[in-house]
Formats: sequence, C-alpha cells, structure tokens
Amino acid sequence: MQDREMMERYIYEVVRRIPKEQRKETALELQELISDMTESGEAIEAVLTLLGDPSEFAKQYRDETNVLIGPAYYSDYMWLLKIVLAAAAASAVISELLHGLIAGEFLAEIFSKILGNMITSGIMVFGVITFIFAVLERQKIKVELREKKKWSVDNLKAEEKGSRKISFEKEISWHPAQLSPIPDKRARISRADSVVSIVFIILMAGLLMFGPQLFGVYIFEDDEFVRTISIFNLDNWDIILPVFLASVLIGLIDEIIRLINGYYCKTVMISSIITGVSQMVLNAILLKGLPFFNPDFAEDVSQQFEVNFVSEIDLLHYWGTSFVPNIFLAVFLIIQMIEITVTVYKTLKYGDER
Repeated sequence: MQDREMMERYIYEVVRRIPKEQRKETALELQELISDMTESGEAIEAVLTLLGDPSEFAKQYRDETNVLIGPAYYSDYMWLLKIVLAAAAASAVISELLHGLIAGEFLAEIFSKILGNMITSGIMVFGVITFIFAVLERQKIKVELREKKKWSVDNLKAEEKGSRKISFEKEISWHPAQLSPIPDKRARISRADSVVSIVFIILMAGLLMFGPQLFGVYIFEDDEFVRTISIFNLDNWDIILPVFLASVLIGLIDEIIRLINGYYCKTVMISSIITGVSQMVLNAILLKGLPFFNPDFAEDVSQQFEVNFVSEIDLLHYWGTSFVPNIFLAVFLIIQMIEITVTVYKTLKYGDER
C-alpha cells in the first residue's frame, strides 16, 4: 500500500466518524501533521500506528458524555428527523383532509382530527427514529476494560517538538494494515434515493394508519358522498395493521442503515438480506395468512355499478381467489430479490468488508 493511499485511508476513517462541520478542517490538520511526521524520517506505518485506531482517535473530536445521540450521528439524525416528521405530518393532513372533505365534515372537526393525527404520528416517528439511531450508534461503540492513553493532534504535535522519534512502549492493538480502502464511487449509495424511499415509507404508513378507507371506490348519490368500497379488509384491520407496520419499520431500518453508511459494505449487505427476508415473510403473512384485501370488493363493485367481471384478463374476475394475493406477493418477492441481489453484487464488486 502506497504511503499516500495509506494516509488518505486513515484520514477518511477518522473524519467520517466526526460531525460534518469539523470534517474538512480536521482532514487538513491530520494531513499536515502526518506529512510533517513522515518528512522527519518516520515511516508512515509507524506514524499511523502511534495515532492508533481511527475509530478511537475520532472520539477526541466528539463529546459523547451522557447523550443519547452523539455528535457523530447527530447531524444526520436531526436532518433525517426533520424530513420524516414533515412526511408524517403530510400524511396525517392528506388522509384526514381528504376523508373529511369527501364525507362532508365541518372544517373545525377536520382540523381537530388533523391536529390529533399529527401529534400522534409525530410522537411515534420521533420515538422510532431516535430509537433506531441510538441502537445503531451504540452498536459501533467498543467497550474497553483497560483505560488507554488518548491521543489528539495537539498532544502529538507537542510530543513531536520534544522528540523526533516515536516511542512504542504502549501496547499496540491496531495496525495500519487494517485500514479499509476508501469506497469506490460505484459503491456509494445515493443520499437522495434513501431519503425518497424513507419519505415514501412514512407517507404510506401514515395513510394506511389514519386513512385506510381512502383506498377504494367512492360511491356518490346526487353529488353527495355515501360510502367507500374499500380495497382492504377493514373488518380485520386491527390485526392487519400491526403486521403491516412491522414490515414498514423493518424497511425503514434498512434505509436508515444505508443512509448512515453511505456506501455498499458488509453492514449494508447483511441488513439488506435480513430485512428483505423478514419483509418477505411478513408480506406472505399479510397476503396469504391474513385477508389483507376485502374479499367482497369485486362483488360490491359489481352490484353497485351493475357490471359483471367475466373477462379473464380482468383482475377483478379473479378477486376473492388465491390468484390476486399470489400476483401481488410474486411481484413483491421479485422486487425484493432484485434489491438484495443488487446490494450483494455491488458490495462484493465495489464495496469493502466493513
């Protein structure tokens, strides 16, 4: 490994673990320090070994005392939380506003329901996002049973002034050979794609929580709303919704892991496989084990509009049989398998082993 590449790998590993506003300045500072130390005659491996494990060295720039979400994750946490809260509020407003206007409710009643739904969804989203980030952050913290000497750029500069030779009296448990390559551009995960997926997940979850009756056929008589023929089985919605939300939560966790890592790696690949398989199981339960769709939908539509679904190319002709859930399940499984395959391929081809 060339000296320059080794230095860049080390700096990358340090700065990706500290708050964004400190990264540029810290990278320049570390580059200057390492260059000065190597120019004085020290080998690059010796310099980086003295600096130590980049994950430990990065802690010098973070204040993690008694905080739930540390600085390394805080900027991403706040940025995503604002977006997700906005999406949750939007879904609450859309679902209740549409339902209220269609049903002819008074505006005061509509707004009171919107406010209640926004508070409920906001608390739920805040709790879920905070919990996910807290767990992900703590999974990256290693518990050390022995207190180690902590190093920073400042005390290294001071040591350099006193002696040009580096002492290796302290126990060494990390070596520069452990540095992973800087991620290939083709291994990077689009931040915009992750955000769009997260927003879509939250919007759909909110709509199905607060307005499942919006999905269906609307019946009007004399320009007045009468009822909705729901496409979902609302009679068993209290059983269906928790399973659906569990599937949504699993998908949300996977997207957040992708967003935090920012590139295809072992962590993202394992997450994709586990969450993908879990969602396959949950969606099989929804579509095959539970009556997710309203079994009387086609019949109610046929009676209401006096039409017969006799054509074999008409999906409603097969409604109430196993054909419809099988089609939806097959489409979902294909999409999920493609997603897992692409993730595994890009990880093995362009990613690293982290």
